[in-house]
Amino acid sequence: MKKPESQFDALVTALELAVTAPTEEKAQQCVEIAENLATGLSEIDVERAKKQAEQSLEERASREHKDDMSDDEMFGLVTSLTDQVSRERRLEIATLLIAGTLDPDHAEQTAGFMAGHADLIRDAREEIEE
Repeated sequence: MKKPESQFDALVTALELAVTAPTEEKAQQCVEIAENLATGLSEIDVERAKKQAEQSLEERASREHKDDMSDDEMFGLVTSLTDQVSRERRLEIATLLIAGTLDPDHAEQTAGFMAGHADLIRDAREEIEE
């Protein structure tokens, strides 16, 4: 992160750090710094700083997820394995792909989805054994 060159830049940085701080205590410190910096700026500049910080965080998040596979790419990969691996193995691969790419905030939903896949894998094993 580059050194802020103005009070406006410092406010943008403080806002970004308040959102990305590793602990609530550090986030609160950044909020206090941002509030102090905002007192010396106009209301319009404060709103501009908020928007700039939000855009910067969105761009950073977009760059971090740039290499993630889309749903279509994941589906294409798994279906391309149709002739190469068993149905059971494809389900295992699909489950691993899903587990590694879904948002951790949706862990409960992911766990339910994976449990459903576990049932399908179990059923496929039973079919193979028969």
